[in-house]
Amino acid sequence: MVGSNAPFARKFDKGDAALGMIDVELLHRNGVRLTPGGWCSGDPPRSIVADNGRLTPGPGSQRLQRLVDALVLSDAFKKQQGK
Repeated sequence: MVGSNAPFARKFDKGDAALGMIDVELLHRNGVRLTPGGWCSGDPPRSIVADNGRLTPGPGSQRLQRLVDALVLSDAFKKQQGK
């Protein structure tokens, strides 16, 4: 999924195996409902939202930024904007 350079996906059916893979491999969630990050604390780890103002971009947001930058700079996008 990450290698496809697709920034978004279509709907997934409830219980789709892809959702479990996204949780474990991309979001690093192993049975914990919160996505790990600097805003989480608690025991067990990441069980409490401690500081929702403490957000830092991770690899996913950096990939999305590169994709958006490439889109905006593409000739196809520029032609669409000229209409």
